[in-house]
Amino acid sequence: WVAPGRKAVAAEDITPGELLAKIPLYISLDHPCLAKVKAAVADLSPTLQLGLAVMHLQHAEDHPFGPFFQTLPEQPYPTLDLTEDQRRALAGTALEDELELSAVEARHRTVVLPLIKQHPTLWPPQALALEVFQRAIGVLMSRGFFCAEIGGPYLVPLADQFRHSHRRRGTQLELEDGCFLMRASRGIPKGEEIFTTYGPIGNARLFRTYGYVDEDNPYDEVHLHKSMVVQVCEKWCKGQADVGRSGADVLTRKRQVLEACGLLQDRFVLSKADMIPNHLLTVLQVYVMAPDEFSDFEANPSLLGADFDMDDNSFVFAVYTLMVAIVDRRLSLYATPTAD
Repeated sequence: WVAPGRKAVAAEDITPGELLAKIPLYISLDHPCLAKVKAAVADLSPTLQLGLAVMHLQHAEDHPFGPFFQTLPEQPYPTLDLTEDQRRALAGTALEDELELSAVEARHRTVVLPLIKQHPTLWPPQALALEVFQRAIGVLMSRGFFCAEIGGPYLVPLADQFRHSHRRRGTQLELEDGCFLMRASRGIPKGEEIFTTYGPIGNARLFRTYGYVDEDNPYDEVHLHKSMVVQVCEKWCKGQADVGRSGADVLTRKRQVLEACGLLQDRFVLSKADMIPNHLLTVLQVYVMAPDEFSDFEANPSLLGADFDMDDNSFVFAVYTLMVAIVDRRLSLYATPTAD
């Protein structure tokens, strides 16, 4: 049964493999009443198509999705409605990379408004407001499902009442014979909340997309931007006495080689499962390299990995020192102080 608020609870003991829900694809906002809307938005992305369909239904009368729309929040989605102070407090976090307020506003101004004005019978004047578009996008961000077989997003009544938990998952959305299915992936006792999973998502994406975080999330990430990594590496090199490491020409060559072979990425992602990705480790190793080693690498650049020069204690220590400097620099970027 669906409890007050947004959660599903086992009314009786549930056995592994038991079918919990079967939702036909045609009721997931894929209905004849939307035929005219689909024709008007056919050239847009799937997300914008569904967003404009939601905006249409918010102001339409006598459509079959009325009860479902009554369950949707009235307010703009949290991450679309953050104050400037709240955004400043999030500076330096992975969430900062996820926030897209300016992109939403630009899409509304350049795509949504012109289209709505062309089709006044589908969207009334009150649908012109930015807040209406923000709410529609917020609904998709918090309730939309993607499926490997048919893409998405889809709004799936009932399935969106199952909350997310990585560690307590009891079911997962599947597609079979034109229906979305939810089966129990483990035994669930009577009275226990039934959780699903929205995928391997870190807390930054969870908050941006669904408005909350998962305690002790195994998929949390830290982002290191290329400009910061290069700045720290070059500063370290310039502090070395060896001109072969610290000369401007050498530093330029190292950066150019790393960029040309795709190792110097725009953003490095650190996770609990991959604390120092091999691409990042190779970048640090290249900046630490002595002239002869770098000449060999320059002639045949490749991903090096953790085993490279492990017998050279001074080399390993230099790479470690450089990584610590990058972490220290990264911590300094947080607007909110962090514990040691």
